[in-house]
Amino acid sequence: MRRAWTVLGVVGLSNFQIAMTLSMIFVVFPELEGAFPDSSPATLSWVVNVFTIVGAATVVLGGAVSQRRGAKQTMLTGTIVFTLSSMGAAVAPTVGVLMACRVGQALGASLSAPAGATIIFSQFPLARRATALACWAAIGAVGAALGPSLGGVLIDLGSWRWAFWMNLPVGAIAIAAAAWLIPSTLPSANNRMPDGLSAGALLVGLGVLVLGLVQSPEWGWADPRTLASLLGGLLVLGGVIRRSMRHPRPLLRLDLFHERTFAVGNSALLVYSVSFFGFLLASVVFLTEVWDLSIRRAGLLTTPIFAVTAITSVVAGRLGERIGFHRTIGIGGILWATGSASMALALDATPSTTRWLAAVVVTGLGSGLLWGGLTAWALAGVAPDEMSAGAGLNQTLQGLGNTLGVAIVVTVLGDVTFGDVGTFPVVWVASAGLTIAATAIVWSDRSRVVVPGLVRIPGERSPGPIRRGDGPAEVGGLPGDLVHHRAGQGQPDRIDVEKLP
Repeated sequence: MRRAWTVLGVVGLSNFQIAMTLSMIFVVFPELEGAFPDSSPATLSWVVNVFTIVGAATVVLGGAVSQRRGAKQTMLTGTIVFTLSSMGAAVAPTVGVLMACRVGQALGASLSAPAGATIIFSQFPLARRATALACWAAIGAVGAALGPSLGGVLIDLGSWRWAFWMNLPVGAIAIAAAAWLIPSTLPSANNRMPDGLSAGALLVGLGVLVLGLVQSPEWGWADPRTLASLLGGLLVLGGVIRRSMRHPRPLLRLDLFHERTFAVGNSALLVYSVSFFGFLLASVVFLTEVWDLSIRRAGLLTTPIFAVTAITSVVAGRLGERIGFHRTIGIGGILWATGSASMALALDATPSTTRWLAAVVVTGLGSGLLWGGLTAWALAGVAPDEMSAGAGLNQTLQGLGNTLGVAIVVTVLGDVTFGDVGTFPVVWVASAGLTIAATAIVWSDRSRVVVPGLVRIPGERSPGPIRRGDGPAEVGGLPGDLVHHRAGQGQPDRIDVEKLP
């Protein structure tokens, strides 16, 4: 097992790099307005949005490439592409070149992230996979926690370009360690690529929809260009859904939504993603524009959100086992909504570090419980051999939420001036409302969830572990007709949660 944990650490470096960049971009964004004064906030928002749009459209394809080409080779390729693209972003002379490099980063992340999950699955036995994946996610959470503060320091010492240069040493270490320590994996010769046309259509549909949102303040909501962009984007996305329902190798495995817990969990995650990422961008802009703080101080003041999230997301799984995931998610939703609403009520144009920290620590506590609880809920009912497709769709929906959250906040805030609170309270109240809505989606479903390796029932204590060799009528005390075993194996594959009494 020592080698497996070493491999996990190496794979985690790539996840650390991606997560750090994802959070760091929020403190980079205000600095771009000074670096490119001729570009509007709506135009600059594409530096953030293009990463999530491209990532959402290509992460499923990245998983398929990993199966066809081998996980190690795919992860190495993705990390190299991500690192080279970061170097290009660091020297980008124009916003257009910067956006192109962000596209490269997204493509690299779409290759390395699914491959990393595959490598971890191959190194750990079933009983240890949940713990290994939680550690992998925790490494990413540490990167996300360091992103704002480290980015702020680098920008303060040099410029926003230093934030992208930071990926060079991290990437070089990750590439060297992966090439040396990660064992080669055999590609799957029978694996066929998902529908590429749907991936292109998803990219176009999201892009056009976001264009209509971010340009609406300039064009006007009644302008034909705005209406055409919004309607056109929705129609294209509708076409992707329709095609995925009929294609033999769909980009989006919509059949997984037949599993009620998957449908409910991912719907709630989509709603909360809009709230979370919109909140982050609004927070950084508020600190730098309304309170006129330096990028370094703004980064330090947003770090507690990620740091507390990283800690409580690890606790969320254990808490869910003890008190039930319904209650865990409910507590998280209340904490986030309380913290976000308190910002709308307590913060004004006069800086107050105490009030700010009190609010963001509460939101961070709620965020960790929500991310951990909702992820467990969303993937708990997915069979092991469907996990790659389920995780890919889960990441696609989170990317969609990220994109919409940023686009909506840019649209609502418009031009921000020093000392003017403007519409920030509206954003914070809306964030609280969306989070309560996400929590309500979960509470509307009283299904009982099974997490791989353990029968876990939200709202109830766990009846105990699934023991290898248990008979069909003895798994967690559940009736045998609910338990599905793989052929020739005693370990249950899945349990029909809908048939549970």
